[in-house]
Amino acid sequence: MDVTDQGLGAPLSAEPAQIATTTAAEPIVGPTFFEHGTDASAGPFAATGTLALVAGYLNIGVGIVLVVMLGMYLGGFMLWLTHLGLPHRDEGIALMERAVSILFWLIVVLAALRFAQFYPQVVVFAIAVVIIGLGVWAAVSIARASGAGDGEH
Repeated sequence: MDVTDQGLGAPLSAEPAQIATTTAAEPIVGPTFFEHGTDASAGPFAATGTLALVAGYLNIGVGIVLVVMLGMYLGGFMLWLTHLGLPHRDEGIALMERAVSILFWLIVVLAALRFAQFYPQVVVFAIAVVIIGLGVWAAVSIARASGAGDGEH
């Protein structure tokens, strides 16, 4: 019969080597943001770590573009308000329209990033298919161009 400490499932007869101890000088940390995906032993899905890193950088870029878009919209709204009754009041509306169109593009980019973060193997496979397809297309185009100059069909 296994004797446990306070009913939590930890055996009382644990060896000292099995008990993990840390000190204040040795904090428990995982890989940093820059070390993610650099492990060579990751196997066939090592590219998913790189994909996660690229998605992280793109999320940062989307955040910056979102701040710029909000500034554009606010600037257009202030321009529209300050030019009430003036003929060039439509410049503020045009600026707000551009900001809203940027917002729609950001929604599409964020949806693609979310898909890439939740299904990295599918995205890596799709990228590989596109690269192989471009390679086949280039090889066929080169073969047709070199065969067309010979005069024989």
